[in-house]
Amino acid sequence: MNNFFQNIFSLLRNRRHKRRYPVSWDALLDVCFPDFQDCMAVKLTDFSETGARLLSEQVYLKRYHLIASNPVPLLNLKVFSPEGVFYSGIIIRWYRWSVEKTLFEIGIE
Repeated sequence: MNNFFQNIFSLLRNRRHKRRYPVSWDALLDVCFPDFQDCMAVKLTDFSETGARLLSEQVYLKRYHLIASNPVPLLNLKVFSPEGVFYSGIIIRWYRWSVEKTLFEIGIE
């Protein structure tokens, strides 16, 4: 195996070893497309040094898809934690439908 693949596997392995903190905080995701802007309610379920996981009923707003659209929208997260409200720009890295939760799980950075 060459160094490139070894570095990728090492990065992924180290990323999975970061401690995750389970939470259940309400949040608003502000979504800005060039010709459309809206926000949607989400829930922050866990976070770590490298990212977090959101739960959402949808991955689209009107006719716009949050991940598959071109251009990808500008995303800002407003989290309502017990320590107060905080804001962060985010990038969606993955999403999947959770049959058990009947919601989308969205991995963010």
